[in-house]
Amino acid sequence: MKLLIVDDSGTNREILRRNLRGEGVEVLEAEDGLAALETLKTSKPDAIVSDILMPNLDGYSFCRAVRGDPALKDLPFVIYTSTYISPEDETLAARCGADKYMQKPAPFPELFAAIRGLIGEKTAARRPAEPGPPSEEDVLKQYSQVLIRKLEKKNLELQQRGDALQRLGRLRDTFGYFATPEVADFVLSHPLDYWKRSERRTLTVLFADIREFTPFMEASPPEEAVAALTEVFEFVDEAVRLEGGILNKFLGDGILAIFGAPLPNREHAAAAARAALRLRASMETLSGIREQAGLKPLRLGIGINTGEVIAGCIGTRARTEYTVIGHPVNLSARIEQIAEPGRILLGPATAELLGPGFKLESRGATNLKGVAEPVELWELL
Repeated sequence: MKLLIVDDSGTNREILRRNLRGEGVEVLEAEDGLAALETLKTSKPDAIVSDILMPNLDGYSFCRAVRGDPALKDLPFVIYTSTYISPEDETLAARCGADKYMQKPAPFPELFAAIRGLIGEKTAARRPAEPGPPSEEDVLKQYSQVLIRKLEKKNLELQQRGDALQRLGRLRDTFGYFATPEVADFVLSHPLDYWKRSERRTLTVLFADIREFTPFMEASPPEEAVAALTEVFEFVDEAVRLEGGILNKFLGDGILAIFGAPLPNREHAAAAARAALRLRASMETLSGIREQAGLKPLRLGIGINTGEVIAGCIGTRARTEYTVIGHPVNLSARIEQIAEPGRILLGPATAELLGPGFKLESRGATNLKGVAEPVELWELL
């Protein structure tokens, strides 16, 4: 038996090569779809095992190219990918002409059995029919065997899909601790290219920072400082989520929250303002409780700004995060830096978007660190 392995990961190819050679299989290798097509010009394997995400020519496009060649159209083709299995992915693989869609890392005996089964099916389909009409008993026997094989195959597929759904459920649950549900849904809905998806979007960002937390931390046991920080962040998370925003980053003793992405929100400025007022009220209550207990009160300085930014996953395929980038974000951070404890300061674009339901007071043109021109600031009362 001769197999062609197509994968841009040398480690993955090495693992398959060792296992296959242990079964006496001759192995051909290619690092992407284009290299595999060149290999197929001079050597025809008994089956192909291909990854999806590869440079130059991905697995789906490579499969279409193989099926478009009359000499290769009946070659058994297995897509073997680390991407979680979904009905949409299986449908796309079938439309491209793949015979099997399997998830890494499948046990090698299961993968090898699937490959041998496909080769046997393809060989049987090409074998000329036996001369002479079969008896009624032979027809019934063959029909029964076909039904049994189909049922066994269907049961295996259902079991694999159930296992995949369980893995996906565990992944969603675990992922939810490290990213908001909105970001988790964004990533999982674009599994093949989430790390390079970003867009221009007008939204509102909120920075908040615990004032005088550094001296408090220096004078407190580490456990007490962490407990206080956790308590504050719980209030922040609740205020942001109740107004439809996402708590995007923990910045030491501060946070960055986003309103208007990844889910759109036409009232993003008002939502951020309501969240800030809700958070300030919660922090005043917390500070009162801490003072009654003989503990240092904790208050936030909050800065809010609105503008057009780049929102999406920033980074590489190996390491990425969902965030927002642009001058409005930097300006919001500078505004937060000058906000006194318990104060909420707004950039001019945010103030302009807020309706009569909010009471504002002008702070006048203000010089901000790193910003060339003075900025008209407003305090949200």
